[in-house]
Amino acid sequence: MARPVDISDEAIIDIAQELFFEQGIAATEMKDIAQRAGIGRSSLYRHFESKESIAFSIAARILTQLTAVLETPGPQAETGAQALLEILKRYVQKLVENPAWVRFLDEFDQFFSDVYPESKAALDYISFNRQLSNGMVDAALERGAQDGSLHLHGSSKFMGRFLLNTLLALAQRILPRAQHYDQEQGYSLEYLTLLPQVLADGLSGK
Repeated sequence: MARPVDISDEAIIDIAQELFFEQGIAATEMKDIAQRAGIGRSSLYRHFESKESIAFSIAARILTQLTAVLETPGPQAETGAQALLEILKRYVQKLVENPAWVRFLDEFDQFFSDVYPESKAALDYISFNRQLSNGMVDAALERGAQDGSLHLHGSSKFMGRFLLNTLLALAQRILPRAQHYDQEQGYSLEYLTLLPQVLADGLSGK
């Protein structure tokens, strides 16, 4: 295979994401990424110091793509509670449409269950998460607090993170094993699609 004169960081991330999706983070080595990219390992290390640093980039990319759905206002809603419900439903739909993203984030959480490595990539990822926007979720929560349709247990930013993490956590449990849940319990996606309503009702005092 002819080796490219140069390759971008983004192209390497694309290739590594394919491999991580196919065989997992733990089973993928830098030599696998270099081989599929058609470059030498020394060239790969000039771009990224480890597969962990690439995994951080992929996680940030996926979270950015997931939260992008939260940036667009939904249909005109009469109350903040109704607006929140529609946004949370859109987020769940995005999760359901992208099970590979959810599986990766699940493995990512397990892979980094201990302390993060002392690396620039880890620090950048922490900073990225600190600045990640909840989008229209925060606006809906603030509106609901003002119009009385929602009762918050903390700031809108805190509650937004709480709601989105709750939805993602259930998606990480359900989506990779949906067929097993159907066999074992008779339900799978129904749990996930119902959760936005349950959360919104809970904040509404219903």
